[in-house]
Amino acid sequence: MTELLLVLLAVVSVAFCFRPFMRGNLHQMALSRSDTPIGRLNQRKETLLQNIADLDFEYNMGKLSEEDYSTLRGNLKQQAMETLEQIDLLRESNSMLAPKGAPKPQLASGASFCSKCGTPLGTEDRFCSACGARVSGNR
Repeated sequence: MTELLLVLLAVVSVAFCFRPFMRGNLHQMALSRSDTPIGRLNQRKETLLQNIADLDFEYNMGKLSEEDYSTLRGNLKQQAMETLEQIDLLRESNSMLAPKGAPKPQLASGASFCSKCGTPLGTEDRFCSACGARVSGNR
């Protein structure tokens, strides 16, 4: 009886380990937005901004010294700036590759979009969530 349970456990374990390979052709799966260079950079930007917010919280709670806080925040801020520059470079290179006569998407009346990257904006947004550009207009 014990041998049967051990064999059954081994078969289930092997089946569980190899299950992802049995799903079919993984190469035919479509790429998501985060699988693009700009998508990965946007994820990195969001992570860095969240890390800065977490660091600010930790400092305000008294868990970090002034020196550690300044050093860590400066490093995170520098990484975020570099990431934003990389995003801008990729967007500029992508816009240069776009056909000259390509039609621009039609916008719904009253809709508000970032003038730099075209991301939809909320009514209270002061900065674009995608590119960080300052929102201009009557706000």
